[in-house]
Amino acid sequence: KHREQWFSIVAGGKKPEKKELSVADLEATIKTNIDSITAENGFSVIIVCCSSDQQANYWQQRLEDGRGSLLPTSTLVLSVSEDWDGGAGNALGTLFAFQNAAALAQSRSGVDLEAMVREGKCSVGMYHTAGKGTRLAPLPGAENNNKPGVKVPLSVKVGSELVPMTILEAVIKQTSSYAASRPGRLSVFWGDQVFIPTVPVEYTVGHHVDILCSLGPMPSEEVWMAKGMDKYGLIAQSTTGEAAQVEKVSHATATELLSGLGSISSVGVSLGSFSVSGPMLFALLSEFSAELSARQGKLDSDPHLWMPLTLPKEGYIELMKAKDMTAEQSGAHFDRMASFLDRFKENLAGVGSGSLGLFGPVDVGQGVYWWDYGQLKLYQRNAMLLAEETSEASLMRRFFGITEDTGSRVVNTDTSRVTVDTSSCVSNCNLGVPGDSECGYVRGSVLCNVNCKYIEAEGCILINVTAERICAKPGSIVYNVVDTHGERGLDMVEGQVMTGVMSGDGSQLIMNSSMSTDGGKAWKTVVAGNPKSFEDVYKSNSTADPLSLQNVIKDKHREQWFSIVAGGKKPEKKELSVADLEATIKTNIDSITAENGFSVIIVCCSSDQQANYWQQRLEDGRGSLLPTSTLVLSVSEDWDGGAGNALGTLFAFQNAAALAQSRSGVDLEAMVREGKCSVGMYHTAGKGTRLAPLPGAENNNKPGVKVPLSVKVGSELVPMTILEAVIKQTSSYAASRPGRLSVFWGDQVFIPTVPVEYTVGHHVDILCSLGPMPSEEVWMAKGMDKYGLIAQSTTGEAAQVEKVSHATATELLSGLGSISSVGVSLGSFSVSGPMLFALLSEFSAELSARQGKLDSDPHLWMPLTLPKEGYIELMKAKDMTAEQSGAHFDRMASFLDRFKENLAGVGSGSLGLFGPVDVGQGVYWWDYGQLKLYQRNAMLLAEETSEASLMRRFFGITEDTGSRVVNTDTSRVTVDTSSCVSNCNLGVPGDSECGYVRGSVLCNVNCKYIEAEGCILINVTAERICAKPGSIVYNVVDTHGERGLDMVEGQVMTGVMSGDGSQLIMNSSMSTDGGKAWKTVVAGNPKSFEDVYKSNSTADPLSLQNVIKDKHREQWFSIVAGGKVPEKQEGGDVNGIDRILNVAGNDCCVDCGAANPDWASINLGILMCVVCSGVHRSMGTHITKVRSLALDVECWKGELLEFMCSVGNASFNASWEACVPKGTRRPQTNPSNAVLRNYFITRKYQKRAFMFNDDIDELKVVTLKTQEVRKLGGKDSSMFHKWQTRNLTLTSDGKLYYSKSGAGIADSQGIIYLKSPGQPPADFEFGPKKDSKGFTFNIPTTDRGEHNGRTFYFSCDNEVDCIDWIEIISSMILGKVVPISKRIISPLELEVTSLMREFQEGTNNSSILREGNLLQKVGNAWTSRYCTLTAEALFVSDSDKHDSARNITAIPLRVLYMDRALPRDPVESAAFAQWHPVTYEAATFALWGPLSFHALAAKSEAEKNEWIAVVEGAMKK
Repeated sequence: KHREQWFSIVAGGKKPEKKELSVADLEATIKTNIDSITAENGFSVIIVCCSSDQQANYWQQRLEDGRGSLLPTSTLVLSVSEDWDGGAGNALGTLFAFQNAAALAQSRSGVDLEAMVREGKCSVGMYHTAGKGTRLAPLPGAENNNKPGVKVPLSVKVGSELVPMTILEAVIKQTSSYAASRPGRLSVFWGDQVFIPTVPVEYTVGHHVDILCSLGPMPSEEVWMAKGMDKYGLIAQSTTGEAAQVEKVSHATATELLSGLGSISSVGVSLGSFSVSGPMLFALLSEFSAELSARQGKLDSDPHLWMPLTLPKEGYIELMKAKDMTAEQSGAHFDRMASFLDRFKENLAGVGSGSLGLFGPVDVGQGVYWWDYGQLKLYQRNAMLLAEETSEASLMRRFFGITEDTGSRVVNTDTSRVTVDTSSCVSNCNLGVPGDSECGYVRGSVLCNVNCKYIEAEGCILINVTAERICAKPGSIVYNVVDTHGERGLDMVEGQVMTGVMSGDGSQLIMNSSMSTDGGKAWKTVVAGNPKSFEDVYKSNSTADPLSLQNVIKDKHREQWFSIVAGGKKPEKKELSVADLEATIKTNIDSITAENGFSVIIVCCSSDQQANYWQQRLEDGRGSLLPTSTLVLSVSEDWDGGAGNALGTLFAFQNAAALAQSRSGVDLEAMVREGKCSVGMYHTAGKGTRLAPLPGAENNNKPGVKVPLSVKVGSELVPMTILEAVIKQTSSYAASRPGRLSVFWGDQVFIPTVPVEYTVGHHVDILCSLGPMPSEEVWMAKGMDKYGLIAQSTTGEAAQVEKVSHATATELLSGLGSISSVGVSLGSFSVSGPMLFALLSEFSAELSARQGKLDSDPHLWMPLTLPKEGYIELMKAKDMTAEQSGAHFDRMASFLDRFKENLAGVGSGSLGLFGPVDVGQGVYWWDYGQLKLYQRNAMLLAEETSEASLMRRFFGITEDTGSRVVNTDTSRVTVDTSSCVSNCNLGVPGDSECGYVRGSVLCNVNCKYIEAEGCILINVTAERICAKPGSIVYNVVDTHGERGLDMVEGQVMTGVMSGDGSQLIMNSSMSTDGGKAWKTVVAGNPKSFEDVYKSNSTADPLSLQNVIKDKHREQWFSIVAGGKVPEKQEGGDVNGIDRILNVAGNDCCVDCGAANPDWASINLGILMCVVCSGVHRSMGTHITKVRSLALDVECWKGELLEFMCSVGNASFNASWEACVPKGTRRPQTNPSNAVLRNYFITRKYQKRAFMFNDDIDELKVVTLKTQEVRKLGGKDSSMFHKWQTRNLTLTSDGKLYYSKSGAGIADSQGIIYLKSPGQPPADFEFGPKKDSKGFTFNIPTTDRGEHNGRTFYFSCDNEVDCIDWIEIISSMILGKVVPISKRIISPLELEVTSLMREFQEGTNNSSILREGNLLQKVGNAWTSRYCTLTAEALFVSDSDKHDSARNITAIPLRVLYMDRALPRDPVESAAFAQWHPVTYEAATFALWGPLSFHALAAKSEAEKNEWIAVVEGAMKK
């Protein structure tokens, strides 16, 4: 008003007219708008509303692949199906699509879309694409009804390919410019209209609803009629900024209807696209919840939302008569919307948010460029605009990224063989073939993805066309056509339109039309030259999957182009030379680095002990074998009789996920679902009978059998294991497989002869060596009837068969169509996240019961890919009846149907089902599963073949120096150039001419004299070795002195170490098959291989590796010193070691009490025995870091020495074993029981179970433990009584109830009164109760009670449960806690006391870094404490007030460790209620050290993180 009045004064009473912008000004604004469009400035969430699930799948994949070029890289894409009978209209359709998209965001990505909109954290763009596209026919039919997928003749990068841009992508590109102005809003656009505003696009939002329109002054009645404004929907804005909508009305009617607005400042045609605020969106969702839930009704935004919200009732009723609504209907709807508006305003007032108006315009300017692709004539007009010389054409080319700086509109196309005029736009084409010239011309045309040998194109549009010859006259369009007419090619007359409609089998239907034909009017008509109508094509496309069809279309274009280039023949694949193959293999090998592996490694082992070993071994190998950040998860198979590799894989993944959560707080399932990790699983279970006797020497740890090369594990060079070699090689597949589980076998290394990186195309893929489908003769000659085979069709899909003839394979695979290649399967496979979780769900019953045995090939891949009859016939060879195999086939068929249905429901179906991953022909495959293969592969290292050279390259033996000797002094022995020698001591100082090594492989060998020829020696310590060709010595510590080892040709000798250091020598020969001789006592042996396997059944390879290491070291010291073990070496602080040993309590193991411990935990300041050190290693270095007093002598000096002397076992256990229940079974109770030892130590350190006393309210009777066990029936221990399943329940009043399975204590069969006077404790039962098939404990009773001295026998499935029962029962009988008295106050405790005194005196308060209240867990309660952090310590008061006079606990920072979270259990207490009135998952963390553990919690995650940051900073300093 001020501005208008001042203009009036200056102009002498007249308001000046608005200055019209020049064409140059308009163009400058448009260019600015266009240039502001970049991939990184778009909407943070894109919702595409499609006509079908198949189309939703297509757009989900297409737009995700387009992130970074079309969309911001972080955009969340959510494609959903309209899924509303009869259509919902764009109002209900918008709301329904948002609901579905929010559900998809939650299920697919864990994103709460509604919360993000409410909080203004995202901008959401929604695109409506549903509809048949009748007036655009026949183009949508050529896209299999995917109307928004119709292409424009420009290329865009999607994934790694240049492909034609779609109409929808052009719309998304243009509308992205509004994203920056609309956080917290939903913007709705139509998927076939591109417009370029002539005013700046950025604006300040002023209304809950705003709508795009082209505004101008309110015209006179004459201008109104002249512009045809009575034919459009219009937006009118008042001088207040508020607006209203009218539709197809006269000037007089509009004036009357809009009178309520006041003075009208501007009016314009609506573009229909609108945006709504978060409050308006959620209010509308609530208002129409009934319609949305029932999926009934049809409402459009303009007539059913904006008009009743902005017009008077009488006028609205009058307008709606034109839409066949009665006055009653429109009046009722108006009243509903008026009530809605009242509630909306009331709710806004209630939350203090009402700064926005209701409804306003967003001006796109006068003369806006509006490119509508909804009709064929408009499509042609817009496409041909690219070849014009107008201002609009120039701006369109600018929008589509065609820069004209070079004067050419040709992109990614060689035009040297054709003449292209300057007006034509040509993108990503092959025009002419090499060797030809003068291959035609292109004039005034637009071409994209055209492949042809000869072309004459004038004034036409050609998109996705492959033909030998093209002659296209002005006005013609050729779209998605693969022409197979040879030299005849395509002859297009003026205005002719030709499209190709592809089917899944690769057949093509040609549909014609003309520019004078209106597809809408001719929809049901069979146009001349067509086999069917446009409607018929639409119906036949109804179930088409455009995502899979795009690959079929791509293949057909490629095959036809190959045929044209090759003169009618598809060229054969070029055979690679040996040099080419070797170059590829070298590239594959060199790409293997420690940092390129899987982000998660799962090892499936035969036992818990082996799982502990691999957990520690692989964690120590991070940085040299694995990425430093790899999460290692080793689990036991734990399935009676074996699960088979299918159920075994699923069970191992379940167990690994649980371990990841409990050990590291990682949600492995979520990481896989979200594609945030690549997971490699390695199956290692099995006895290894055919590799005997080597696995026995590794205490049954078959994957731990060594290869004769060294690798760095922790700080040591040790022989590499077979499993580590497998992990090293297979790591090269990790980069291609995020969000997938890859499954490998732990004894096979293979080196592909083709590049290993690939694009995943299937939910299941399997490694195989592919080649062309052979003839029957070749099939038999290659013995292909003896293998599992993978066959791939030309569509890319595959199937699996096993051990069949050529004829049977041909019949079984007929359903695939044309077979392009066949190859032997390697068995290793990978599955997508959706497939993995679907299989886990399908077999949940088997997994829960741990019953059944299923393998992946015969029980998963074959029934999923073969016909039923053929599958049933094949499974007869596996002893399955027709009924069994038929039932299993039906089960898997139902599974597949549900899998596909679920994929469609979440908009993810871009992958095929089952496909091959080719490893190439002539792949190098090093199998270590048999002794003869092990020898062959190990000796390959000493050969001079191409394969041998590549193997050495794989294992890191560089031959630049002409030597294959690594980390070994060979000055005293003669080593020939062929031998591989790694990390050995050969000869002793002072000696010379200590023998020779010829054509052999040696690793970690220590000897005084050696004669080795053509042999394998690994981990051998002997004074003298004489090994003949073909012999193997493995893990032997020889004690025969100068006699040493004399190995005859082909002899195999191994040493099997026991926990007490005794050794069993086992012999074999290269002519002995361990599998066949498994139960036989081979000559010279004290027992059979099977006997060794059984005696190793409870062996712990983790602790035994230290025993073995010590034995080799002692023997080598003895050899070097002439028969005596030398004193500790100089160089370390020997006096320092003595100081450590003299600390109180350090004369015995901190855990089991064994005398003279010689291993240390350097972060806890304690000593332990060698056996307990193995358990410590298994817990991980985040808890305890283990070093040897004897071996790591360089450690014991400086700060570490002082720390070790400041703690000690006595002081440590005074805190860490302060509250050990009396019934606890300590390792010294049963020293040989590895499970008991492991259980005690892990509870002590991982759970801190013995630091605090969990008080129980003795006035309340509560259940302490209940479990289903087996009880020996009868009143004595007679062998004739049976074991019966019973429910055992212990209550806090000392009563032990036993009842029938499923019954409670009210229905118990009997009670054992544990608090009876003289009641003995429970104990292990080592007697004749082995028929219980479990682990047994007994409970003797007093002869004065009702049971008259009877002993009860119970059995559990696992030993830990058995130990748990013994401890809890014995603690109930004996009392609560063993009191521990400190023998001496340690220096660290004195330091803590000194720090507390200084703090209370105020002498160290000057360096306060942070102070305030935290919660501390004291007993079972959380209590508020005032905490003060200084540079030296964290001081915790026993009050919630700052008072240095109060009791203070000091936690010194220099010996402090931090856990960033405690188990997140809901906590209820008065202190928590003060901060949080409801049950709260605390923002917890813990600080702990050698003498204390402190569980703390902050008010919030943010405050917790602040405390942690300050504490960690102080700890580092």
